[in-house]
Amino acid sequence: MSARSEGWLGDALPVALQEDRLMSQFVALIENISEDIQSHIDEFRLIADSSVVPTDLLNWLGSFVDAPVTGALQEVDRRHLLASLGKNLRRRSTKEHLEVVISAFIEGEFEVIDGGGVYHSGPSEEAISQVIVRIAEEPRGGFEAFESALRSIVPAHCLLDLQMMEGG
Repeated sequence: MSARSEGWLGDALPVALQEDRLMSQFVALIENISEDIQSHIDEFRLIADSSVVPTDLLNWLGSFVDAPVTGALQEVDRRHLLASLGKNLRRRSTKEHLEVVISAFIEGEFEVIDGGGVYHSGPSEEAISQVIVRIAEEPRGGFEAFESALRSIVPAHCLLDLQMMEGG
């Protein structure tokens, strides 16, 4: 049930129109029809909350924050990733963004080496657009899902080099 009481729309009419029987019935009909729409509007904040959205809608919700498809991860990790990406939306396509995604797959130590590519005007050294990700352990959800998630967020012109750390 909504926070609106019965008659909320009719009560908003001027007094003269409230006394008109036809107008009162028409407004009551509109009020009744709009209740379903209003309840969806009231519940939208829950649909957009990664902690309570139905599991089937996690990928849909993730599309708003450019989350990689993470079906290989456990549900709790997927929900945490979406919340983290939502908070860091302005950092999208940066090293920090990559670190958020990696931390959903890697519990332990990892390192991201980003070639950068922003230089002062004038001549610069030749730069290879490359992102190196070094991990110390097998990713949650498997290496293939981890690599796929990273490739979906690393810009297409960048080389992605995944490496295991010594002793990993």
